[in-house]
Amino acid sequence: MKRRLATIALAAIASLILLLIIWLAWLPISYIWVVDRGEALDQTYLVKLCPNGAQVFRVQFGQSGAVGVDPRDGSAWAPELNDAAGVNFDQVVHVGADGRILQRVGGMRALVLAVDPRDGSPWVALPNEARIVKLDPAGAPRLSVPG
Repeated sequence: MKRRLATIALAAIASLILLLIIWLAWLPISYIWVVDRGEALDQTYLVKLCPNGAQVFRVQFGQSGAVGVDPRDGSAWAPELNDAAGVNFDQVVHVGADGRILQRVGGMRALVLAVDPRDGSPWVALPNEARIVKLDPAGAPRLSVPG
């Protein structure tokens, strides 16, 4: 009888461990996005890192200092003030979780932004215009708040 109970208990523990392993395998991996600024315009990168610090990729970027992450899909939004070629400036850029540039929203000289985790829309602070603008996830302005 004791041997049977021990076997049942061991099987139950093994089942729980297996369920825990399966559950952990389904947890999403969190990543860290940072802006790596160099001294020159062409030395700024938007970098995606693993939790252990390993670099996933880096995207050459114009001068920036902020990044907001959409937790729903892992993409990031960042303001780009200018780039080395002087082509892309005063815009907010949406970068996919895989590093592709998804879109650029021009005419926004932003220094700070944040992403609403509920719907993925970026809130962009425009200090030269004394306002905060909410964009929809596709980049269209939805709300402007004087600041």
